[in-house]
Amino acid sequence: MSLDDELLRTFNQDLANPQLDAVMFALYILGLTFVWLAVTVPLWFRNKKRTAVQLFILILIIDLVVFIVKLLVARERPTDVRLIIPQALGYSFPSGHTARAFGAFLLLSLSMPSKKRLYAVPVFLYALAIGLSRIYLGAHFPSDVLGGAILGAGMALVFHWASNRPALGGLLDRI
Repeated sequence: MSLDDELLRTFNQDLANPQLDAVMFALYILGLTFVWLAVTVPLWFRNKKRTAVQLFILILIIDLVVFIVKLLVARERPTDVRLIIPQALGYSFPSGHTARAFGAFLLLSLSMPSKKRLYAVPVFLYALAIGLSRIYLGAHFPSDVLGGAILGAGMALVFHWASNRPALGGLLDRI
């Protein structure tokens, strides 16, 4: 049995309990695309318009890239798992929930003034919890979650860098 399978079994079956089921189900909901897009609304109204637009665009780009990578890799989802949520549709690698969470975490962290970066710790823990929930719920292998975290964080870094270049940055500054 591979390490991926062993970790999946540990999270999905050995740690299973009704209280954790409820928490992980909530994290599943909180990691959906529409929730991340909704996060942009309070940012917009708190005069963080540039960050709101950046996050909105990043989440949409991450979803598109995850969709393409899933089609290219075509890894089947785990089978013989304890399901709390309906079996997810489509392929398994990478985890879109995790990619969105880590992309948002890193983009929001990089958008914070350096003296407030300590506030990034709860956002990181939130992203990590969303990733772990995907394994617990039986929707993804641990390597899918790791791949999603790397993809989301990498895309956030590239997007942050690009947004500070004159072409894209100039467009964002007009908001």
